[in-house]
Amino acid sequence: MAVTTLVNGYDFAGGTATLVVACLGILLVIGVALGLFRLLTSAGWRRWEHR
Repeated sequence: MAVTTLVNGYDFAGGTATLVVACLGILLVIGVALGLFRLLTSAGWRRWEHR
């Protein structure tokens, strides 16, 4: 009964859309961070490129 009362007015479509946008934002931030890391660091710090 308590769970039904809690989720009764929840907008699942809006929550799902918000989750998708948040995940895309996280992936964008990770991509920007990796790109900046590659541009701003010397080759000695990027060990995975020496393989």
